[in-house]
Amino acid sequence: MTGLPTLHAWLAALDADRLQELLEQHPLVLAGARVRSLEELASRLEHPATVSESLMRAPLPVLEVVEAAAALGAAATLQNLVGLVDGTADDARHSEFVAHWLAVAESMALLWIDGEQIRVNPGVNEVVLMPLALGSPSGTSLLAMTSDQLARVLSAWGHSAPPRKAERWAEAFGLFADLAGIRRMAARAPGQVLQTLTAHVTRRLASARCVLAESLGAEPLVEPDDPDYSYDPAEYRARQQMWQWATSAGLAIGRVGSFYGYDEAELPCEVYLALAPASFRAPFHPEPPPMALTDAVAEQTERTSAAAATQFLGTAMAVLEAIARDGIAQLQSGGVGSRELNRYAKAIGTDVATLRLTLTLAVRLDLLDRRGPRELGTGPGFQTWRRLPPAQRFIDLVLAWMSPGATATLDRAADGHYVPALSDLGAGSGIPTGYVLARTLADLPGRAASSADQVAARLAWGMPAIGGPPGMLTCIWREAHLLGVLADGAAGPFTAPLCHADDAGAREVLDRLLPAPSRQVLFGSDLTIVVPGNPAPDVVDVLDVVARREGHGVANTWRVSDGSIREALDSGYAADDLAGALRRIAGGDLPQALDYLLRDIARRHGQLGVRPAGAVVTADDPALLAEVVGTRRLHKLGLALVAPTVAVADAAVPMLLRELRAAGYLPVQTDLQGVRTVQLRPLPAPDRKGSDDDAGDEVSGGPRPIGDTRSRGARRAPGSRPDRLEPDLFDELLKQMGGQRQRSDLREPESPHDAARRLLTGADDVEPPSDLEQLVGAEARHLTAAEAHELADAVATGRGVQITYLSQSGGETRRAVSDLALVGSSLYGYCHLRQAERNFRLDRILSVAPLLP
Repeated sequence: MTGLPTLHAWLAALDADRLQELLEQHPLVLAGARVRSLEELASRLEHPATVSESLMRAPLPVLEVVEAAAALGAAATLQNLVGLVDGTADDARHSEFVAHWLAVAESMALLWIDGEQIRVNPGVNEVVLMPLALGSPSGTSLLAMTSDQLARVLSAWGHSAPPRKAERWAEAFGLFADLAGIRRMAARAPGQVLQTLTAHVTRRLASARCVLAESLGAEPLVEPDDPDYSYDPAEYRARQQMWQWATSAGLAIGRVGSFYGYDEAELPCEVYLALAPASFRAPFHPEPPPMALTDAVAEQTERTSAAAATQFLGTAMAVLEAIARDGIAQLQSGGVGSRELNRYAKAIGTDVATLRLTLTLAVRLDLLDRRGPRELGTGPGFQTWRRLPPAQRFIDLVLAWMSPGATATLDRAADGHYVPALSDLGAGSGIPTGYVLARTLADLPGRAASSADQVAARLAWGMPAIGGPPGMLTCIWREAHLLGVLADGAAGPFTAPLCHADDAGAREVLDRLLPAPSRQVLFGSDLTIVVPGNPAPDVVDVLDVVARREGHGVANTWRVSDGSIREALDSGYAADDLAGALRRIAGGDLPQALDYLLRDIARRHGQLGVRPAGAVVTADDPALLAEVVGTRRLHKLGLALVAPTVAVADAAVPMLLRELRAAGYLPVQTDLQGVRTVQLRPLPAPDRKGSDDDAGDEVSGGPRPIGDTRSRGARRAPGSRPDRLEPDLFDELLKQMGGQRQRSDLREPESPHDAARRLLTGADDVEPPSDLEQLVGAEARHLTAAEAHELADAVATGRGVQITYLSQSGGETRRAVSDLALVGSSLYGYCHLRQAERNFRLDRILSVAPLLP
């Protein structure tokens, strides 16, 4: 006879150290209201949200043993489980594997061992309704039966019914623990019924699979067609007879009937397993899939990683500085389309994958903002961020890549249609897959993975919840190499420090690997300008005004041309200021060719002036204006002399300026008084004493950044790095943030050490239920006492919680809400899904769970 039938009883039997270890596995449990007792702790551990969070962090063999135990239901013993799951030729080794993964599942409170019996956390049965895709466990099905129905089940098995319903349920539940008894009962079936029953069980067993591993992925489940349902009259009658007999014999639960051919009776999962052939096995993969590793040469890995990091940082800066100068167009439906991506990539001299990755990371760092309805520019934080040291900028980019979010370079959806960049930043499983990949290889120092597919298989085994559309992990593998996080399949020298939250160590490595900020500017006689290393921001500011960037990375190149100088003068810069700024960064005189070009363009610039009429052209030189009017290619403008120095045109001013410039002339636009409409302006001031840490003034306000789905309230400082990821691969990867607001008045969660000892000793100084909690409990009739406590505490403190809500249409929806206030029998608060205030009736709230801060 076992003695730990409930989770509460099992928790009470643990010592303080084991309970502390369990609480450390469940940050969600201690994130909410303070746990009052072991009974309330058990209620929270049984909550579907807690169970789901644990399953999301579990490796594949844990999911498989938990689901197999849930499928066995009343018959879940160690012996039956070992016989059910797929094994090896070595029975002793197979038993050790099962025992090991059962212990891991027990440490996560997904199940517990009670003598020979395996007890499954009741919350598991609420998360997986049909384990192994066979049927519901008998315990779940029997709970839906009335007392009279339970009595009929017992009578069919030849048992007398106890007087109380709870006793009837317990005795009926025990019947399904006897797999041999189920087989004996089925053997009594008439020949035709037994044949139909055997065929039905065989077909269902053929489609058995681990539903948990399937459902945790990002891809939607596609249920196969059930071969049991056909419109053949003979098969239909045989199936009806089978269900009628199984129900009368107490094997099937429900009632026999038909609604368009679908029967309402069902066989519990234990019946399918009892009638399964001896060869049937549930899936079980106790060992990780093979991952071929080779020795990595540290020097080669460092060189490759450094080259990739330098190249990516240079490209990212070139992209963002171009966006700051020119902006980048968005599609009307959102995101950046393929045409604009290809145009930008060609102009910058990079590939589309690197451009997509840069844009996504810039959004995560709040470096981009809207300029207009269909244009993006850099946000106010970009000027601050670009002046940080190169190592710090690169660390921010890598941490943004490691944070949860959609895969930047995956440009095809599951159905094959093209996905614009930045079109769906909220997609993904919520797992920081980049961090998982980096951490996996960082924990193998000196070793390199030779196959991306094998690494993907290992990640899927260690955390099936990664899921994702086809090609996602391949894209992440490529992104890791673009960043230098991985080099030829091995972790880069800065990867392990970042994965273990050692920013100082990562910065020390990157300071050595990345080129230092450079003000060394090399002017060529062919009008090229080269800046080796990372060009200082003030150098970039000057060169971007007067030249066009052609290369980036280890050596950054710009080229000066007639057009680039003319554009600088058109923008309002004075030629003398341009020459002075170039001499300052050159540290001396300019090459003769560049100096002559500047002077020549400046001499000719502005000799023509364009005034509005249709348009009016003025010139100080009558001969030049006569030449313009007589130019054949400009006849379409309708130019005509009205004075030696004045001509009029039919074309509008923008077209007139464009055509004159295309013909080789250098006009400037003036107003009716002849004053230039583009005023002269100074060049950006150089950094004080050549320092890279002059952050400038931070501008507040402006439109909300693209992709900002966080809650109202204090935003992260523009250009700041994302939140630090916790280092433990399987404990802290998932943080269901829900956009919760940060509040300084919230208490710190109780430590697992303190909570474990307080709960076991019963030393509880928590106040009894408040009036608010009692009111919530009375109105929210669907909530347990622990959930009412959680919701009342959230109202009192302003914390965020996750609720399951029954909408007016009858559908269930899951919401993250915060800043709650109780008004009568309703809650008013901020809904993070809708990003607006919403009203929630207490009697429609079906469940409550805390959110991780």
